[in-house]
Amino acid sequence: MLTALTTATAAACGGRRRRPAAPTQDEPSGGPGLDPRTEVGQQWGRLTSWLRRHAPATHARLRPPVTPEAPARHERRIGRPLHDDLKALWELNEGAPTCSASPASSTAARH
Repeated sequence: MLTALTTATAAACGGRRRRPAAPTQDEPSGGPGLDPRTEVGQQWGRLTSWLRRHAPATHARLRPPVTPEAPARHERRIGRPLHDDLKALWELNEGAPTCSASPASSTAARH
């Protein structure tokens, strides 16, 4: 999951798309039965380590975690629970700002 998001973000921001060094969703790093926070934390640690070494500008753009109230607020807004992996990821990071080359930001600018 994280690898696909990072690859898509790099491609949208003009970066070259490379074969990911971090495991994909089908290649878990932990064992069966791991708590989602543990699994996501391990994957996030691998990803941020790779970014720090190979893409420091992208690493510097990562946002801090969401506030503890944010997941519940989003759940109320959408009327359903968030996936445990998403909650675990948000406890570590809220993503990164979009760049001007991103299709989402160019679409939003037109509306």
